[in-house]
Amino acid sequence: MSMETVKNDSRDNLYDIARGVAIISVVFGHIKSYNFIYLFHMPFFIALSGFFFKDKYYKTLNNILKFTISKFRRLMFPFIGYTILFEMLHNFFIDIHLYELNSKVLYYHSFLDALKNSIFHIEYLIAPIWFLFALFIISILFSIISYLLQKIYLNNEIYRLVIVLLFLQLGFFISFQPWNKFLYIGTICSSLISFYIGYLFGKISNIKNFFNYKNILFSLFILLIFDLILEHQINIAANKYYNPVLLIIITIVSFLLVLSFASYIKIEKIKKIFLYIGQNTIPILCLHRVSFKIVNYFIYIFNGSILNLSKDPIFFINILEIKISIILFIIYLITGIAVPLLINILYQMLKKRIFYGKINK
Repeated sequence: MSMETVKNDSRDNLYDIARGVAIISVVFGHIKSYNFIYLFHMPFFIALSGFFFKDKYYKTLNNILKFTISKFRRLMFPFIGYTILFEMLHNFFIDIHLYELNSKVLYYHSFLDALKNSIFHIEYLIAPIWFLFALFIISILFSIISYLLQKIYLNNEIYRLVIVLLFLQLGFFISFQPWNKFLYIGTICSSLISFYIGYLFGKISNIKNFFNYKNILFSLFILLIFDLILEHQINIAANKYYNPVLLIIITIVSFLLVLSFASYIKIEKIKKIFLYIGQNTIPILCLHRVSFKIVNYFIYIFNGSILNLSKDPIFFINILEIKISIILFIIYLITGIAVPLLINILYQMLKKRIFYGKINK
């Protein structure tokens, strides 16, 4: 298979199935925080986006503009839409106990309160949408760097590598600064390397030959070693990853792990489930946390305090209730995936009815 075939085959089912695997791991990690999960899911998503980046996107300023508009529609439209919606619902969520009033969570008394919060913070229930904003900036930044290098006749890959590594070092420096999280600038600088690694993988003509059981075992081994030896959790959103070399390694092995695993899903019904999930990752990313509250609500009804509604997924710590906790975990996982998909289906149906209704009139 040629490089061009791989790069243009953007709807290859393998990559959507891999997205499905990765977004399930995101939901999994937000139910119960495991460092192993945090090691690979976000670097994979960023690298996969770089994998599908085409050289034509930066050949001219007009191409960059078209690419920016396309990315803005796909990433920033949902980012802005969900931000506005959840900022509007902020006080309501406090009233129904989904938020607990404290020094960080206060009632909005004016539009200015909501505006300040949306600039400096993301509403907790949709906190994972930081990824949409960061990926948008990373994609545009990479295209601009590539365009400028082309314009000054430094289009050799070594120059692009040097620039990306400089951004990685800058991101690592920013990780120690108090303003590290402001507009995710540190994460954006650091994660440019993950995007670039995905882009380089996309240059390999026989890339699918790398997706095999040996790389599953190799990648699992590397990630498990890191999981055992690292004292603190890797957190890409917070730009915490110990050292730049580690980020490079986990990006490479996560890319190989997820795509190799996806290539070994052979049962058709399971493949279709992962495929559908992978084609609808954005609503799951944006809505899985608020979906967890549905499970919290039922726990509150049968066995709990009203304060539990504002908590993260709730598990019983009594060892005799381990089975209940496992069942709860599965319920949270299914709810965190199924509810956003159902909401998305209803939204698409409503949008289609409104759109075609206007056309028919």
